[in-house]
Amino acid sequence: MKSERLCWLGLAALGAAVGLSVFWLPAPLPADAPATLFSATRAFEHVQAIAKAPHPAGSAENGRVRDYLMVKMSELGLKPRAIAGTNRAIKLVNLYGELEGTEPASPPVLLVSHYDSTPFGPGAADAASGVGTVLETVRALKARGPRRNTVGILLTDGEELGMLGAQVFIRDQPDLMRGVRFAINLEARGNHGPVLMFETAPGNAGLIRLFARACPLPLATSFSTDVYRRLPNDTDFTYLLRAGKSGFNFGFVGGLDHYHSPQDTPEELNQRTLQHYGSCVLPLAAALGEADGLAIERLLAPGDATFFPLGRGLLVHYPAWLARALALTTAGIFLFVVGVQSWRSLLRLRFVFLSLGISLLAVVLGIGIGVGGVFGLVRHFKPPGRLPFWMGIPNEMGFLIGLLLASGLLTFGLRAWLLRRASPGEGLAGALSIWVILMLAATVALPGASYLFTWPALCGTFLLSLRGGEAAGSVPGSLFRTALAAVPAALLLAPTFFMLHQAITVGITPVLTLLTACAVCLMPLRLRASSAV
Repeated sequence: MKSERLCWLGLAALGAAVGLSVFWLPAPLPADAPATLFSATRAFEHVQAIAKAPHPAGSAENGRVRDYLMVKMSELGLKPRAIAGTNRAIKLVNLYGELEGTEPASPPVLLVSHYDSTPFGPGAADAASGVGTVLETVRALKARGPRRNTVGILLTDGEELGMLGAQVFIRDQPDLMRGVRFAINLEARGNHGPVLMFETAPGNAGLIRLFARACPLPLATSFSTDVYRRLPNDTDFTYLLRAGKSGFNFGFVGGLDHYHSPQDTPEELNQRTLQHYGSCVLPLAAALGEADGLAIERLLAPGDATFFPLGRGLLVHYPAWLARALALTTAGIFLFVVGVQSWRSLLRLRFVFLSLGISLLAVVLGIGIGVGGVFGLVRHFKPPGRLPFWMGIPNEMGFLIGLLLASGLLTFGLRAWLLRRASPGEGLAGALSIWVILMLAATVALPGASYLFTWPALCGTFLLSLRGGEAAGSVPGSLFRTALAAVPAALLLAPTFFMLHQAITVGITPVLTLLTACAVCLMPLRLRASSAV
């Protein structure tokens, strides 16, 4: 049992190390940092000036913020224009400027954020953080000297009323929009946490290559991109996509309880998050600012990518067609390995199917734990009025960890009790069947998420095939190889759990308890088995 405990501790440490390395944010650079670098301290000065009070569209405070931005854009040499328009009988004023390049053509890249807030809070994160990041990015770009392309800057009004400002700009300024090929939109739905690139345009393979190469701390998943495309949520980027533009949509979602609330103040905004914003936006703006016509065409070439973070600063990416091919190949290899080993009497199919059935039961119970836990929390800590269900839950992260532990321990206990006569290989083969099923389902329904299941299934199948002719139930090396099957799951699920929880809070718990049960199914049951095969 000592070896088994070491396996568990090692996998837990691995998952924690991956999570910490991926989401450890850079320290904010001071105001006296080199002019060519992005400084969160300098950007935060804009946040403080903008987010003094709520400033919804049409308000006097909105006018004060607009005047401040016009002055700052003029100081940067952007020759700003306040472009008035009307949408749904609401008067709006968008701000537009250009950082001129050496080529006389119109700007191919547009930096976008919105400067209005809701009436309920000063909007330090949503979206003064985006506006401050845009201004500091432009300042750093200008300090680096001339670039080939003009960079456009669009600060929209009325975003909180339904992206009205972006709609007006696209409708009324066809000349300004004609040359734009890429937009980088900056949003927020919280007050801390890593900045996620959560949406791109279809045909994103070139964009993802650029993002992975240019940004020192890229954080994005094709999983979140696929999910977001299926949600009814919109940002200014939504309307730019509909206008035929490509690009990136960024945001951070930690501290969801601060969203659209009086607590969305500069004091509550994490400056490490602001620094991470700059480390994403400035390199992309610089790269697109230097891109020639051939580079732009390559970025816009057809083809989607599958992508995910794997450690600090590493964004794995490959073509979506390869992800589909890997999934189908993995399924075929898995069936072949199980078939050959059962024919050679290394696997007894009745125990493989028993392991599959118990794994399915554990998954269903894991979902039940998550659903029951969420409903119990909502009933016990029902927030007042019409506040969202996650508000008012004390130590919400503690409840989540407890539910994940309950799902994991129940899964392990069920399999250890009911699979006493199965060998480690038979237990692994049944558990891998779950991953193969989920992999094929994701490939059809949510292709961007298929990597979550493909790599654990492929690694587990490879390790299963290495058993050769040995009786795996009594060989310590077999335990070690079986435990290795859970390594890809730990590597991939640790950052996924973090991002999903930050984005959806306790509402995502049933999905997380389900995935926890699937991951624990890959763990070895014991050091020695009672069966010889």
